[in-house]
Amino acid sequence: MDSSSSEYIPSEKERPGKNVSNINNVHNRLQLNNENQKRKRKKQRRDMRVGTTEHTVCKKAFCSFHRISKHRVTSVAINLKNNNPTPEQDGRGSHRNRPNEIGNEIIAQIDEHIRSFPRRRGILIIVDTVTKKGTACLRRGIL
Repeated sequence: MDSSSSEYIPSEKERPGKNVSNINNVHNRLQLNNENQKRKRKKQRRDMRVGTTEHTVCKKAFCSFHRISKHRVTSVAINLKNNNPTPEQDGRGSHRNRPNEIGNEIIAQIDEHIRSFPRRRGILIIVDTVTKKGTACLRRGIL
């Protein structure tokens, strides 16, 4: 590259192929008028209170400070826009597709089957085993 020219000239390897003729048109974007720019700027800014002072920060800084994702901020903003002051539960990662889930009827049958077995009295139930001799042993800590 020549030091006298300020324009960068790419080498043969860096130049695009012949089929990429509209490479310069990629950067041409729709120009926004002042109303749209203000609206977009306002949409991307968030107010954050530190102590008693309020600061206006960008969305990325807001998300970084509160350790939440941009998607979460967007979903909360949509809920607030729809007059829903408390956002609904996010629902990410939860589903009702449980192919191996045991139904409530089967669980009730299993519970009924287990309860049908005869019960034995426990060996260490103090109420059933306490006698005069047992109470003396309990006082001494032998039992």
